Amino acid sequence: MKIILTVTIHIRAKKRPYNPKSYTSYSEVFHDDIDDDIMCFYIGRITSPCPKVYADDVIQDLTDRAYAIYGEYAESFLEDVNSKQKEELERAVNNVIQSWIDKHGLNINAFLVEDVEQVKV
Repeated sequence: MKIILTVTIHIRAKKRPYNPKSYTSYSEVFHDDIDDDIMCFYIGRITSPCPKVYADDVIQDLTDRAYAIYGEYAESFLEDVNSKQKEELERAVNNVIQSWIDKHGLNINAFLVEDVEQVKV
């Protein structure tokens, strides 16, 4: 299950840069910048995965279209595709799609927050 979480945190700018070696926990890092009434906060990793195409869907679409064109003569079209061939097809198609998306600047303007952890203050 994925949960989409929107969080706004207001932190005052520090004069000294963050040095991870000088702290033992996240709460120590942000302690001076968090209001006294806040009991905890959450940290996570931001990702922006591109939607993917699946080989089974591509193969099903191709076989449906072949059947529409050739009728019963296309019934065995792509029946013998093995898992290695499906993985190869999936990689190739997704690489082409991602290149096209990048070329035209059509990347999704959204992100997911994964590996969320609660940090008690």
